[in-house]
Formats: sequence, structure tokens, C-alpha cells
Amino acid sequence: MILASQLDHLCYCASNLAYLVDGKGHFLPNVYPNHYRNNPYLKYVSGYSNIQAFSNEKGWIVDKINAAILIEYPTFNVLAFRGTLSSMNCASLQDWINDLNVAPTIVRGYDGAVHTGIYKAYLTLKTDIFKALEKQKDKSKPIIVTGHSKGGPMTSYAAFDLIQAGHKLMHVATIASPRPGDSAFAKSYTDLLTSKGLKQIRYENDLDIIPLLPPEPGRLDEYGFFLILLGILFDVSDHPVIGTIIDLFGAILEDASSWDYAPVGKLQYITKDHVIVGESAHLWDQRLTQFENNFRNHLLDPIKAIENIFAAHGISIGHGYQKGIFPSFGTNALADS
Repeated sequence: MILASQLDHLCYCASNLAYLVDGKGHFLPNVYPNHYRNNPYLKYVSGYSNIQAFSNEKGWIVDKINAAILIEYPTFNVLAFRGTLSSMNCASLQDWINDLNVAPTIVRGYDGAVHTGIYKAYLTLKTDIFKALEKQKDKSKPIIVTGHSKGGPMTSYAAFDLIQAGHKLMHVATIASPRPGDSAFAKSYTDLLTSKGLKQIRYENDLDIIPLLPPEPGRLDEYGFFLILLGILFDVSDHPVIGTIIDLFGAILEDASSWDYAPVGKLQYITKDHVIVGESAHLWDQRLTQFENNFRNHLLDPIKAIENIFAAHGISIGHGYQKGIFPSFGTNALADS
């Protein structure tokens, strides 16, 4: 069993707080301090001098959909990127469209290709983040970089760019991150971190399918297995949302054979019993079995099977990531602060 570090506890809380950047680009606890004074995540990160929010320019239809926060402490910074919006509105739809722009794109200086949609989202934040760091009196403060979901690849891109720009990183951790780029990017990024004595920590939860996307070319047949299970659920439920998921997933698989996506970082896998284990020879087969069991156990209630997968991706209190990374949070959230 692997225990998460206090730095990972901090990353978990910071990744949650990144969701408190609203559609106008405001960090809500700064705007409504009394309303958020009892927020457990904010209490855990206490001791900071400032929390600054970053977001993209507002579009003509939707609010700002990309966001990050910079938590400034006297001796270090925490940079946390927000994941995909989950509320059912135009902004969330636009966010999902960007996420599904999964074809890899070559980026100069990365020695490889990255996720087009998420990288473009990161670029809408990068300039302002670097300007904010440059304005700090102590520019030598080390930085912790983290993010959940879509914020995971953004974390990797930011870590790469920060090191290249001469910043010192203290810790890098992603939660539920999709794959940020191809194998060439993964190698160059890993080599860069290693040269600085760093490793990215990568948390993935039981039944969370997002960290397995975009798929690896060598496992397309196994990903097709997921598609078959989804097809069975669609036949049983005749649910339009499941049908849309099947169509999107099928389109991605069709193109993925010419891609070369690879995960980055040291895997910390959270089992169904909320125990953290490392990579192993049989872990992939165990994950496939868990997905299959979920579908089979809810064959007559397919919506529940889908809900379980979506729930596995969440980081709020009571979900798998919290129970694995920070099990005492919510009951004794300040125990190791």
C-alpha cells in the first residue's frame, strides 16, 4: 500500500479550489469571503498570502471556460489548473468540445506532439500565469503544480514550460489526467523532470476511464471491448446520451491507430477499496475486469453503470480520489496541516 504525501494532500485541495473560479474569472472566496469562510479546502491551504485566479478571454457565447489559481505562500507557490466544467450549460458544452479535439499537434520545444484542444486551453492561461510569477518579489520561490481532469495535461505543459523558463519546481501531481501527448513528448518531459530530480505523480481511480484516453495504439482492441459494453448498455436502455458517447468514442478509436499517446508520471492507482498501489504487470487486466464487472452488475440499470464511471472521475468529498489521496479529509481535514 502507498500513502499519499502531505504535498499530495495540498495538491488535492488546491485542485478542488480551482473549481471556485467563476465564469467571469473571479476566485469566489475573494469576492464572497464570508460565504466561503468555512470551506474545508480553503481551511486546509491556510497560511497563504494571496490566491490569484486566471482565466481565458470570454467568448461571444460562453463564459470563461479555462481556469487556474496561484496560491502564494511566503516560501513557495501552488499552481492548480481547473478541470472540465460539469454543469450542463453552453460553457460546459464548449469545454467538452475542446477536450474532444484530441488529435495530437506538434509543439516546438517539446520534442513531441500534445493534445490539441487541451494545449490550446493551456495557452489561454500561460501568459498571465508567467507574468504573475514574474511580478512576485521573490522569483526564486519553488512551485508546486497540480490539476484535475483537463487540468492534468495543463499541469504537465506548465511544468515543462516553467522548468524551461528557469523556475524551480517543488512537486508535480495530477489527478484523473487524460494523456497529455505522444510517447516522444512523454520521454522528453520525463527526461526534463529527471534532470531536475523530479517525478510527476499521477493519480488514477478505479473505474475512471478519462486517464485511459486518448487510447494507446497497441491496446485499441481492448478499448474496442469498452465500446462493445457500451453498445450493450445502449441496446438495453435506448438512452440517447449513451448513444452519443458510443459515437464519440468510436470516432476517437477510428483515428487513434495513427496516434501514439502515452501517460506521464509515476502511477498511483486507487483501487475499489481506496487503497493506493503502483504499476504492476497485471494492473491493466484488473482494470478491464473492473469495468466489465460494473457493466455486468448493472446490465438492467445501465444508467447506473454510466453514473459509476462519471462518479469515479470526481474529486469532491466522498469520491474515490478523496478516499484514496486524503482519506481523513472531510472528517478530520486539518489533521496534518
